[in-house]
Amino acid sequence: LLICPCHPALQQLIQQGLFPCSPVAPSLAVSLSMLEFTRECFLRLTPSVTGFTGAIESFLRGRQYKLESTDTLRRRYGNSLNWYISLRSHSRPPHHQHY
Repeated sequence: LLICPCHPALQQLIQQGLFPCSPVAPSLAVSLSMLEFTRECFLRLTPSVTGFTGAIESFLRGRQYKLESTDTLRRRYGNSLNWYISLRSHSRPPHHQHY
């Protein structure tokens, strides 16, 4: 990314279908599709960012990808997921239950 005040990283990432782990100087961006998949999984399964990112790390290690440390993916992915879910819930009208 070429970052300047007129084209911040956050804006460029969102335009490419990616969601950053932080609004300023993100070190990880996750595809919006992956975040939506995770949200859907957590609606149906016991939510565990630690378990989910542990599975991702194991999958990547088996394909020769090396991560700096195990905690950083969990923390950064968790940040992305929390912000994504928060923004998603605030951008949609509330659902009303019919009785």
